Amino acid sequence: MAGSFINLNYHFIFSTKNRQPFIDIQCEERLYEYIGGIIRNENSVL
Repeated sequence: MAGSFINLNYHFIFSTKNRQPFIDIQCEERLYEYIGGIIRNENSVL
């Protein structure tokens, strides 16, 4: 089929058990950088 287009969108939500604030501010910044790096390595957009 000529002219086919596929676009897959995912929406992930991360949360701690019972939404308790276990991730402190210092760790949170590094965690977001880590997750962002993984997504960039997969040629995706965060």
